[in-house]
Amino acid sequence: RGTARAAECLDAAAAALAAGRCVLLYGEGRLPERTDAGEAAPGPFRSGPARLAALTGAPLVPVGQAGSRRLCS
Repeated sequence: RGTARAAECLDAAAAALAAGRCVLLYGEGRLPERTDAGEAAPGPFRSGPARLAALTGAPLVPVGQAGSRRLCS
């Protein structure tokens, strides 16, 4: 989102990847804010995950998440 905090988060993610850890990022750049997020299509993707993969050489693995709301109910 062009903020200092967003840049710090990507720096922390790059450091975690360099240490051999896994990092999970939502393509939208944040957790869904919609109340119907379990049923709604994802929002527009941001460039952070792709930039992080290009910077670090880490693989970018798309993952779908469906039905997680049922786990908590």
